[in-house]
Amino acid sequence: MCDFAVIAVLPERNIAAAVELKLGIAPWPRFGDQLQEGLRVLHDEFGQAGAPSAPKAYLAVGKERHEMQEFLDAEGVRLDYGPRQVLIEVIDCGSCINVSEA
Repeated sequence: MCDFAVIAVLPERNIAAAVELKLGIAPWPRFGDQLQEGLRVLHDEFGQAGAPSAPKAYLAVGKERHEMQEFLDAEGVRLDYGPRQVLIEVIDCGSCINVSEA
């Protein structure tokens, strides 16, 4: 399971966000499996709710953020949220996620 799995309820949609934290370099594919499990739990619990949902997957790393994002983009890595495909966004540890922009 990922480190955090949360739902943000906005007026027109729900934001389903799975977040995995890695202090150093993130090992692939383990963190992908953990993020996938978080999205599965969120979809099972909230995916059938009345409001449309915007699924997000975040990998917060302490090192090599740009290299990891380039790897994920080059490999075309996507996660499942029900029938939808979700990109993984790599962010710096300690950064904020603004769900109003999701």
